[in-house]
Amino acid sequence: MGRRVKGLLLLGLALLTCPCHLPLLLLVLAGTGLGALLAAHLGLAVAVLTVVFLAALGLGLHLLTAEERTPPDGDCCAPAAARPRSGRSVEGG
Repeated sequence: MGRRVKGLLLLGLALLTCPCHLPLLLLVLAGTGLGALLAAHLGLAVAVLTVVFLAALGLGLHLLTAEERTPPDGDCCAPAAARPRSGRSVEGG
């Protein structure tokens, strides 16, 4: 899978695990075992969802913007051409 697809999937995971969506998750999962587990351990659920959300968001954005940060030729550490600071000759004349 390409970096873009992985980044988009991680951003989708971040959207689903955002702690502000926990009340909606509880409504959707009401009557299920997972909904009962989330309701019984609400503090732990918020903590785990927050960590997963932040990790997925950070890694997803990193994967999507990595191509913009990498120079296309791959020569990121080449020294700049030496130029004199003034219009005068470097020979000291």
